[in-house]
Amino acid sequence: RNIVAREMIMPRFHRVFLSIPCDVRTLHARYPQTAVSLLPNVVPTVTREVGVARDPLTILFLGPLNYLPNEDGVGYFIHDILPLIRSRAPRVRLRVVGTGVPERRSLLVADGVDVIGAVPDVAPEFARAGQMVVPVRAGSGTRIKVLAAFRHGTPVVSTSIGAAGLGVADGDQALIADAPEAFADHCLRLAADDRERDRLSIRAAAWVERHHSIGAMRERLEEALNDPGGRGDDRG
Repeated sequence: RNIVAREMIMPRFHRVFLSIPCDVRTLHARYPQTAVSLLPNVVPTVTREVGVARDPLTILFLGPLNYLPNEDGVGYFIHDILPLIRSRAPRVRLRVVGTGVPERRSLLVADGVDVIGAVPDVAPEFARAGQMVVPVRAGSGTRIKVLAAFRHGTPVVSTSIGAAGLGVADGDQALIADAPEAFADHCLRLAADDRERDRLSIRAAAWVERHHSIGAMRERLEEALNDPGGRGDDRG
């Protein structure tokens, strides 16, 4: 049904905007008569929290816990990755922040896990955490929380799926790993190395300003509107 609806809708538009580069390429290949352009998701500039000390031994998991990819991801991290971390750094703790509860609440029960639940403002959580993890293994789209972490100067460790659609590079804007041992190694590296945390957060903040700021969106819109007959634009 989605394919039929798309076939009916696409001819009505001269230009279509998408937020993920690979989707731009795919849609443009299917509908070459339509100008398909990349319009990045935007995260606004934030004011860094004052009076909240960043703890390198605090790891943040953020997201709605009744969303299946998050439920699977947090369970995977708690039971497959966190024990590897705490075996070498027993003072490391995970803060689980988000609305809802997973169907299997036992997923959240483990040593070193603090279930915070919903909070009125996530800024203090970003400010407190030495890093944020995105250990998701399913789902699609762009993880806006990764862009938010970049804005807040919080380093990110993610699976490949968790970073999909963003165009980030391992070791450049974030640390990326899919195997539990490699993921744990990344987390331990950030927990122990102030310079690495600073390097990663500075590069990520500059990258998100360049690609996902209001200015970046304005530039893309102006380019599209000034080129009404242009072809697809899949720049990441």
